[in-house]
Amino acid sequence: MGLGQRAVEFAEEVLDRVFVGWTQPFGPVTFEIFGRLDGTIDAVADYFHHHMNLMADLVGLPATD
Repeated sequence: MGLGQRAVEFAEEVLDRVFVGWTQPFGPVTFEIFGRLDGTIDAVADYFHHHMNLMADLVGLPATD
């Protein structure tokens, strides 16, 4: 398999959702790990939970309560 080839073909919109669901959580996770949200947002846990629910919705997964 050469560069740029995939073993399985997926529709572009499916790949878009996969890559968003894979890459987008890195920002909030990294900010949380390195304390970048400290002093910026009062409810960090609520922000993180909200962001994860947005990403779940975007990729078609059920949100959590």
